[in-house]
Amino acid sequence: MCSAIVQRVTGKTAHDYLKARLFPQLGIEDSHWETCPERVSLGGYGLNVKTEDIAKLGQLYLQKGEWRGQRLLPADWVAAATARQTSNGSNPNNDWDQGYGYQFWRCRYNAYRGDGAFGQFCLVLPDQDTVVAITSGTSDMQGVMNVIWEYLLPALAPVAIPENAKAQSALSTYLSNLKLPNLKGNPMDQQVAPFLNKRYQFAENSHGFEELIFVQKDGRAQLAFRMKGKAASMQDLGLALNTRLDPQSSAKAVSQAAWSSPETLIYRTYYTRTPYTLTLHITFKDNRISQQPEWNVAFGPKKLTPLKGTLTQ
Repeated sequence: MCSAIVQRVTGKTAHDYLKARLFPQLGIEDSHWETCPERVSLGGYGLNVKTEDIAKLGQLYLQKGEWRGQRLLPADWVAAATARQTSNGSNPNNDWDQGYGYQFWRCRYNAYRGDGAFGQFCLVLPDQDTVVAITSGTSDMQGVMNVIWEYLLPALAPVAIPENAKAQSALSTYLSNLKLPNLKGNPMDQQVAPFLNKRYQFAENSHGFEELIFVQKDGRAQLAFRMKGKAASMQDLGLALNTRLDPQSSAKAVSQAAWSSPETLIYRTYYTRTPYTLTLHITFKDNRISQQPEWNVAFGPKKLTPLKGTLTQ
């Protein structure tokens, strides 16, 4: 409702308004905000930016609306928006029971946060002069908060700690070596030969998938889909299976695959700047195919109805 009011008053979507009035000052680029069918930015959710950009927003509020010496937001508004304006529970150990401000949740330890489904956090700790930004994919959001309180909060000293070149080097090495875990099984290329250039046609389905084919490109096997008469990327695949991925999203996707058995291929796609990971369990048997899609997190069932198909070429 607030987003629709902004659009009615300014003649711009809330997203376009922020791209003109706030994001350039913070250095936030390449943002995407989902919209409703009437092209109104979804004010309560759906904004996709880098984790570093989430941290910038938290830093702006930590600095009471100032950014590099320039006032971008009234200090009184920041104080009101992040204060307890209404009660939402009484459990002292639950970060969702500490009160609610203006689009900000109050937390334990005098902190406040903006959060999104499945573990997207912009956490501000004024007493520790700290901002924590997190992009994750989990159904246990309180569990994420508990880790912060248990491990990070006690390590935040009231004064600056001395530089530690050895620890900084170890951290840099650790971060540079981070990677997604490999799927268990044989690489796709090793067992794909019997399926190359064979086409499997899906039975009619609500997602619009028509065909699956293995192709070879630049010496590597690739899995290709066709949906409603057109070629489909792995991002298109996710869009068709999950209404939470907007067709106009700039989110990118990375994929990996492995054969868990001679007849079963596991194909996993990670959608960046989102909490979503899609895993396809594709089984080939007797000229037939069964494709079982499964999401890591979802508002509804994570395991979707299998798609069935038959060999046509």
